[in-house]
Formats: sequence, C-alpha cells, structure tokens
Amino acid sequence: MKFFNQEKVNLKTAFLVVALLLIGTITAGIYNHYNGDLSSGTFNNTLYNGSGEYVHLNWTDATNTSYVEEGTYVSEVIDLGGETAFVEIKWQGKGSCPENMSYIDKLGGYCIDSYEAVAMNSDGSWNENSDDSGWREADTISLLSADGYAGSMPGHYPWVYISQTEAKTACENAGKHLCSSEEWLGAANIKGDVYYLPSTVTDCNVESGSPAECQNIGPSNGDACVTGHMTDCVSEEGVYDMIGNVWEWTNETVDTIKPCNPGSEGYCYANSTGGWQTTPDSATDKYGDDGVYFVANTASGRAVLRGGPWGHGASAGLFSAFLIYGPSSANDGNGFRCCSEPI
Repeated sequence: MKFFNQEKVNLKTAFLVVALLLIGTITAGIYNHYNGDLSSGTFNNTLYNGSGEYVHLNWTDATNTSYVEEGTYVSEVIDLGGETAFVEIKWQGKGSCPENMSYIDKLGGYCIDSYEAVAMNSDGSWNENSDDSGWREADTISLLSADGYAGSMPGHYPWVYISQTEAKTACENAGKHLCSSEEWLGAANIKGDVYYLPSTVTDCNVESGSPAECQNIGPSNGDACVTGHMTDCVSEEGVYDMIGNVWEWTNETVDTIKPCNPGSEGYCYANSTGGWQTTPDSATDKYGDDGVYFVANTASGRAVLRGGPWGHGASAGLFSAFLIYGPSSANDGNGFRCCSEPI
C-alpha cells in the first residue's frame, strides 16, 4: 500500500480533479471515522492502520500541538491491488480538550489540567479564601459540600489542605477524574525531556526552594508559587509545575515495602539497573536523581503523591513519589490536578 502526505484542501479544487483523473480505474471512497485512537503512526503523514482499519490523519496547529479537530480533510490512500482510494475523510471525535487542559497523545489520548487544581465555587468563581492563611481542610469539606470543584487556571494558589479522597470528589464535581499515576506520568516532561534530567532543574527552581517573589502567600505561607508562575517549568504539551510547587495526589494507593535502610524512613533512589540505593549518583541520573520517600518497613494503603515541592530540592522531580500518607490525610503541601476524556 502506498501512502501520500495529507493536505487540507477544498474537494472542489482542480488538484483533486486532476488526481482523480490520474487514478483512473481506482475508485474513490468516503471514510467516516469516529472516536478513534490517535496514538498510532505519525502526524507528519497520513497513515493507514491496517489492524484498526482507519486512516491516521496529519494535523499540527500553529503551536505545534498534534491533535485532530472535527472537520473534513483530504487524503489519498491508494491500494493498487484493491483499486481503492480514499479521497475524502470526515473526522469526528477525539483530540480537543476543554480550556486550560492539555491533550496527551498517550494511553489512547486524554486531557490533563494544564495547571495544578485551584478551588472554585459552584458559580464558577475562584474561591479567594483558598489563598488565605486561615484555609484548612474544614474549608475544603465545606466547599465540596456546596458543590465546589477543581478548576484549572493560572495565577492562583494551588488547592491544598485536601486529601486524596477529597481531591477525587473535587475532580468529579468538575466533570473530570483525579489523574491516575499512568496519566500523570504520561504528561510529565520538561519541554519534551523526560529521562536523564539534571539533578537540579533551574527552569523549575527546585534546587533552591521557593522563589523570593512567592514568599508569604497562600495557606502554607510561601512554599509554593501561584499556578503557572514558573513559565519555563512547562511540558511539551503545555502542562505547568509537574516539578515543584506542591505534591500532587494521583488516583492510586500502594502497599510499600522499604527497599533500603530497613527500619528507617527516608528517600531512596531508583537507579538505571532497576535497583534502589540510599544516595543519588551516576547510576540514578536517568531519573534525575529523583527520590521516592518510603515509610519505615511495611505500610498498607499509602496514597501516592507525585512531583515534589520546592523545598525538596533535587529529590523532587518527574519520577519523585511520596508514600507516607493515607488517602484521608491533608496538609499544606499536597495538591492535585484532574484528567478527563477529550471532547
């Protein structure tokens, strides 16, 4: 089968007329595809997925975000043996995300909040009390009982003093879900770089704690910035602050067995050979020297926090995890973000 690059053109143009004349006996067909998986192939060419029996469309917008919008696209897929050419493709379905969410072309395609969750009132306004030193978990419970929900927007203090259980409710109230660990990790990169991150990422300021301009704000008195403040701490898909700011709950609990320093708490570091060690070195650089914090010995039902806050320095990062709290714990350093299906 021979594949041609896709062009978005008018079906009435002379190009298609000429193309159809050149095809001769090869018949033209209209291929309608709905809610397909965009994870196969490449967006630089129109590819035919034989197993899924669909045409993989090429679409890159001005911001170099790869997704397919609804519309009519033109492509030629010529099978000389079967004498078939698709010259018109109508696409509907996956690819678009709500405002302030980013599309991730993994796991079949999903949307993730571009910013750490902020507290929203049921009328769609930002809850300004969530950026006050008096904000505590009781305020979270009160807001959720009044149909408050998790929003995604820049320039506001992340929603903290919220447990993993409450974060699930906050996402559900927004018509979303608390991101799974797989979804969180699928979106985690810094400007496209994932493995072999430096142990200190200056774009995210994790090596020196909270920037001076972020001090003395929010209910935790300055250990985080407002969402999107670190403008270079952004993923290739436009997701901010996956390193730094606050820990982020994911929709996962685990039973932990301490892999190093038995009988004591602390960070361990995953090395590139698949083992664990007590200090970072050249064997851990694949994971940016990111630490995984285990409780002593064995603990069940630990709720997973990812990313790491400013104060944890080089131990924070895309692969960092915190496994000390249960699902009902809430404090000033733990936040979250939500995920959803594309629209």
